[in-house]
Amino acid sequence: MDGKKFSLDFKTIKRDVLRHWPIWVSASVVYLLSVCFTHIIERSYVRSVSVREAIGYDVGV
Repeated sequence: MDGKKFSLDFKTIKRDVLRHWPIWVSASVVYLLSVCFTHIIERSYVRSVSVREAIGYDVGV
């Protein structure tokens, strides 16, 4: 009885997840884009800081 109830609950949970899959897909895509965007911003910031230090812009500060 408990195993049957568990499988029934699992089926309903799976059905709910499949019903709301656009939400999960969009959330994961937004998360991945934010991670990539943050990584690109950090790399460009580090690059600009190193370029300014190489030019001598921040040396006196």
